[in-house]
Amino acid sequence: MATITLKGNAINTIGELPAVGSKAKSFELVMTDLSTTKLSDFKSGSFGKEYGLEITNGPLAGLHSRCIVVLNDEGTIVHTEQVTETVDEPNYEAALNSLK
Repeated sequence: MATITLKGNAINTIGELPAVGSKAKSFELVMTDLSTTKLSDFKSGSFGKEYGLEITNGPLAGLHSRCIVVLNDEGTIVHTEQVTETVDEPNYEAALNSLK
């Protein structure tokens, strides 16, 4: 379980982000045209549960914490970040640099 904050108030997630260097778990996502692919977790919520992102308490319970998980072409996790304060943005530059 990770503890993050929402405007300074502690809230928790269902688990921890996967470790850098580990293989990504398989997931299916829904595209904007509602077709299924291997990206949005809108229908099932499985991505948030499998990756430990689902918030378990507070006003955002059931939603996902703000984070980035970057995979390489082999499906290995090369970068993760979960913001500690929900209203903050993640470091997008670091995520993009992890692909170089």
